[in-house]
Amino acid sequence: MNGLVRWLLKAVVVVALVGITIIFLQRSGVLQSIDWSSLTSTSGSLETYYQWEDRSGRVRITTEPPPSGIPFHQFKGSPGMAESSADQAPAKSTAERSKPKIKVVSDRELKILEAMQKEDASSDCRWSLGKMINVKRQLLTGVEQKEQDELCDEFRAIKAQYAKLDCRVMAMHIIIQACE
Repeated sequence: MNGLVRWLLKAVVVVALVGITIIFLQRSGVLQSIDWSSLTSTSGSLETYYQWEDRSGRVRITTEPPPSGIPFHQFKGSPGMAESSADQAPAKSTAERSKPKIKVVSDRELKILEAMQKEDASSDCRWSLGKMINVKRQLLTGVEQKEQDELCDEFRAIKAQYAKLDCRVMAMHIIIQACE
């Protein structure tokens, strides 16, 4: 029994020290007060969808997998997407069908940039982060390689300007993988 009490006391002390350290780091500005849980948790309300083409070349988005033998892409999205795609697009040409487009529902880099923008006190920093968010959104639309290169050059220029400002988050921590 003595061993159990000692173990419980040690556990309480460790938890208290960790809590005090986190509070201290937040107040000193070392640890950002960003709501990290919103960046890492997956919403329970997302549904699994299947995007595939029927025999006439129409793109279908359904909650059930297509008949066997038909290639498909599986992704997570907001409830009701399959119903909202009931107005099926007309048949596409073979060239248009070569690469199905999938709408990105969520992107971790974008969420981080948006959270950083909300937390920064400086309007110049928020403005620069807003420009970076716009570049990231454009990259998510699935642009051609030449346009991606131009957007990445724009991102690097904005990031260089951001580095000269006195912002809460250092520029070296801002990354868009498509531009690395």
